[in-house]
Amino acid sequence: RTAGNTFILNGEPFQLKGIDYPQFFPNLGEMLAIPVAKKDLMLIKSTGANAILTGGRPVPEIMLQLADEVGLFVLQEFQAYFTPGSRLGDQDFIIKATNQFEAMVKAGRNHPSIFAWGIGKNFDTHSDNASSYLSAIKMKLKEIDNHPLFLTTNLLSRDKVGYSLDFILIDTFTWGTENLFLKQLSIIKQRYPGKPVVLSGIGHICQPGNNRGSLNPLSEEAQAAFIENAIHLAQSTKIIDGLIIHSFSDYLTENSNNFGFLVGNMKYWPSGIFNMERKERPAAKIVRSAFLNETMEPIITGNEPGSPGFWFIGPALFNLLFFGIVYKNSLRFRENIKRSLGHPFGFFSEIRDRRIIPLPQSIWLAALISLNGGIFYASLAYHYRLSVLSGYIFDILLPEGYIRNTLFILMWKPIIAILVFTLVIMFFFTFNGFVIRFFALFARGRIFLRQCLSLSYWSATNYVLLILPGLFYFSILTFPDSLKWVIIIWAFFHIWFFFRLINSTRILLDVQFVNIFMALLFIFFFFFILYVLYMHNTYNSLDYLTLLQNIIAEQRW
Repeated sequence: RTAGNTFILNGEPFQLKGIDYPQFFPNLGEMLAIPVAKKDLMLIKSTGANAILTGGRPVPEIMLQLADEVGLFVLQEFQAYFTPGSRLGDQDFIIKATNQFEAMVKAGRNHPSIFAWGIGKNFDTHSDNASSYLSAIKMKLKEIDNHPLFLTTNLLSRDKVGYSLDFILIDTFTWGTENLFLKQLSIIKQRYPGKPVVLSGIGHICQPGNNRGSLNPLSEEAQAAFIENAIHLAQSTKIIDGLIIHSFSDYLTENSNNFGFLVGNMKYWPSGIFNMERKERPAAKIVRSAFLNETMEPIITGNEPGSPGFWFIGPALFNLLFFGIVYKNSLRFRENIKRSLGHPFGFFSEIRDRRIIPLPQSIWLAALISLNGGIFYASLAYHYRLSVLSGYIFDILLPEGYIRNTLFILMWKPIIAILVFTLVIMFFFTFNGFVIRFFALFARGRIFLRQCLSLSYWSATNYVLLILPGLFYFSILTFPDSLKWVIIIWAFFHIWFFFRLINSTRILLDVQFVNIFMALLFIFFFFFILYVLYMHNTYNSLDYLTLLQNIIAEQRW
């Protein structure tokens, strides 16, 4: 039971020390092997843990029997995982959910290992419909059992259900930096006065076999150092009544994720304090030290591998030098750059009047701009490859498929990313030329493809102003809070480019500016709405926008 912000067990204050336990076994997947599962629970108990969390879904009754034998509590979670608000308010869903919840409770209520029932994990708690779902669950539980009720959530704002539960599990898996961790702890203290709070999901991604140093984002030492720091910060406060580590072992998942490519198509999420073969990682020693109050030797961090900054700065330097050479040695190229920026109407009028700009000049310009853009987008992808926000955006925009998997690979491979993004941007400018040529079929005069391509390439002349800053993209993005300013600057240049493109197209086709603008606006919204409707019909993407809104509002990236 709970009393104020404290757990009470046999009349004494009690602190949860748990480990998240998804049931995945080497060579067996999710198939339950009782002897292996019992060894797992005994290994968990040897770390000093006194409870397991059931990984976002309930474990079968045989696991409860094993927990009874080993002497571990079980926080049995119902499988309402990332459920959107639109589903929570659906009466058919509520009926099915309460029936399944009732079956889960009746199957486990007589087991001494049951500590509490979880109503779900990381679902849309701020939705008004969440209250309807909670009321139905609470009413059903009141009829059949009196164990405490809890929620696991990774959102700290606009919560419609947390206040009326017995205690809260806060999923911290993606909190990241120390400052953010401390900031979130202070929010918890304000939000849940007089209620037990357990930090759940204390963990970090690691790449199997990566022992290259604690400063490497995916090394096993980095995982251990992160967990050690998180536990220390949590234990240094007086508001935390339990800790749950994420997770006992690595496990397989059916869903693609940012790190699935690391070991090929197995879609592996290497995050456990033990690996799939139950061999312990440095993080296991950290957990034992914290849960058993043992001292331990400092973590051997190894050597940090070199920064990939050269692979961004090198191409940027080459791009700048090549631009400088062409600009200095070609008077006509230099004059075209100046006239395109300073006197666009006259410059694009000459293209309309077939005063042909040498094709090599246009190709040089497009290549220089495309390479600079490729360096920028590759830098952005690399710096935010571990970002929670980018993961959620990918989940909404590209839930699955070849493009999604390719983008994840590009986030980790700078050289390939620069090449691919450069080619994509070059293709975009060229494609614009063909689109303009298509609309030229309806113009009064005869217009050639070469004119349209020149117009598309030279409309992007404003981007040459970003070639010098291209040397510093990679370094700039390492500074805190730099992202918003970088995005604002790039948004300005993108808007400037589209204004120039529309204006130049208007000059070439000899039509009103507003006509071109409205035509492009119609085309954009037509394909955008078509895509949104397809994604919502296939993946219910719109239902998850409110979750993304809270992620952004809480600055959890």
